[in-house]
Amino acid sequence: MDVVAKQGQIFGNQAKAALPGSRTVLAFSYPGYNEMLTGHPDARINTNEYGPNPNVSVYEWLNQAPDLHGRVAAFASWHAFKDIFNEPRQLVLQAGSTRLAGNRSGPREALLDQL
Repeated sequence: MDVVAKQGQIFGNQAKAALPGSRTVLAFSYPGYNEMLTGHPDARINTNEYGPNPNVSVYEWLNQAPDLHGRVAAFASWHAFKDIFNEPRQLVLQAGSTRLAGNRSGPREALLDQL
């Protein structure tokens, strides 16, 4: 669980007004989320209805690590995250009103369903 803390990077220094920013010129959701989750803008993603994201997110990258595989999940309220995270690539994802498959009988699962 210390991979990002040990091997990751933090950009910007608010105290020196050096804040990171988006490089995408499109000021709406999908392109911005793609950049935040993959680390780079993609000029092909130019609409909120783009479809499955061809880029690998940091979540998918982490899920490929042997010690984290199957332990990474994304929970989002907007149905478009199914495309932004490219759901068919097997990241555990709950987006929009879709519920996770499988045994959902524990108290933690009930709380997630309620939220």
